[in-house]
Amino acid sequence: VDLRVFFTDNKFSNERSCLQAVVHQNFQGFIIDGVKASLLNPNLDCYKEIYRRHIPVIFYNNYYKNLRCPRVIVNDTECADRLIGLLIERGHRHIAGIFVYDNYQSIEAHDQRFARSIDRFLKGLPKYTAIVCCNYRIYRLVCQVLKDQGRRVPEDYSLVCFDYSADRMEQEGITCSVY
Repeated sequence: VDLRVFFTDNKFSNERSCLQAVVHQNFQGFIIDGVKASLLNPNLDCYKEIYRRHIPVIFYNNYYKNLRCPRVIVNDTECADRLIGLLIERGHRHIAGIFVYDNYQSIEAHDQRFARSIDRFLKGLPKYTAIVCCNYRIYRLVCQVLKDQGRRVPEDYSLVCFDYSADRMEQEGITCSVY
């Protein structure tokens, strides 16, 4: 077995280069974590060529809706129902959500601009008592933004997240879905 890993850095141009290189090297199958999978992908022609050559593709973690390929993903709908259900059970009726828009489940590294965007978003909400974060990185960033605003978790706001991947979840008292 010859297994190779290609990194796209979540960029369409890098994905195209990887797909073209792999097709020309006659690989017999692909496991793909799509680039910015919730956006229209300019590389669909490459995927059509892969399909034309009858090369099997399985998407992992996310997928392109307009491609009919098998996929392995986390059931985010069930996770959302449970997390939001917990907040509602505890009396929350004004719940904010912070998610990234370019992938269904993944996230690029964040910088201070993103923290400022979260700060503006939260300050612009009329009222909220709880926040759902798409993953652990966003959760940490929201915690820092709230701290900088002089607000406390869980005293002032309840905070939950999807896809927590650190080992300290129970020690930190975080309510989350486990990745």
